[in-house]
Amino acid sequence: MAVLTEAARQGLGAAGLYGLALLSGLADVDAITVSLARLQGSGSLGAPVAALALGLALFSSLAAKAVIAGVNGSLAMAWRLALAYGAAMLAASAALAVAG
Repeated sequence: MAVLTEAARQGLGAAGLYGLALLSGLADVDAITVSLARLQGSGSLGAPVAALALGLALFSSLAAKAVIAGVNGSLAMAWRLALAYGAAMLAASAALAVAG
């Protein structure tokens, strides 16, 4: 993941990182989190870009889990999860907006 994040950053800039974060979040959030933290810690990436990329990875991870719940469980369960996940993402977005 470290190689992919650096390649996305150099090749496509922030947009590349955002796309990679969305794709990465479908499978795992940990790897993209570590890679973004390393880039941000080294000064290669600004905190706002890292925060948005991480938020996108989390969003895609939660969306994938809601879809899996709908496929393996019920549509009602998927909607409940989607609402709860949406509320969590809104709260996180509000906290970032206030802090930033």
